[in-house]
Amino acid sequence: MKPIGIVCTEFNVDKNGYKQKVNMVSNAYIEMLTKNDAIPILITPQMEMQRVNEIVEMIGGILFIGGEDIKQGYYDKELMVKEISKRDEIEIELYKQCKEKKIPILGVCRGLQIINVAEGGTLEEVPTKGSIKHTIDDDGFINYHDIYIEKDSSLKKIMKVDNYSVCSMHHQKIAKLGNNLKISAKSEDGVIEAIESDDKSFVIAFQGHIEKNIKNFKRYDNVIKEFLKNVPNDI
Repeated sequence: MKPIGIVCTEFNVDKNGYKQKVNMVSNAYIEMLTKNDAIPILITPQMEMQRVNEIVEMIGGILFIGGEDIKQGYYDKELMVKEISKRDEIEIELYKQCKEKKIPILGVCRGLQIINVAEGGTLEEVPTKGSIKHTIDDDGFINYHDIYIEKDSSLKKIMKVDNYSVCSMHHQKIAKLGNNLKISAKSEDGVIEAIESDDKSFVIAFQGHIEKNIKNFKRYDNVIKEFLKNVPNDI
């Protein structure tokens, strides 16, 4: 059994004329794990902070997924007023405890950003004018572009290619790279598209939504398999 923690996104949904807040995880993330015989453990951001260590004892790996922007106060220390986000705080603490215990960590989109912020890095807006479109078009069209994988990276050893395609659906990017991290891949315009740990810990994260690519771009499945290979069997 390989239980993998995933922190849910909170959404307001319309239910019979009134708004109801729900916890949600896209099926694409769930299927990415279950088809590889892993068991998703959904974690609510409403969880009490003091219970994080109990969750960490229950999981063999953690997947940080996409969702809402990280509140700027978590990486911009000069802000006078810090907006509090339960999800940001829970995920940052989960990352730190999982990293300390050498629990494998995988990130997608916001997941890459939360890892970078947890390691002391910063974020900034992607320029709206450039050679590559990183956001979704107004009509819902999802743009794709190539990422160029660093030769000395763990990601290169796993994917065994120099460049690959990814769907691009984000308006923020890494500004300052966090501590204990190194760049795994960039886009042609210099945006950091993948990061990994600079030691032997399994920490890999993508800016693009690999869960949406995995059926057509199968080398991303290599990453999922390697992630789960690093999860112990005796949880």
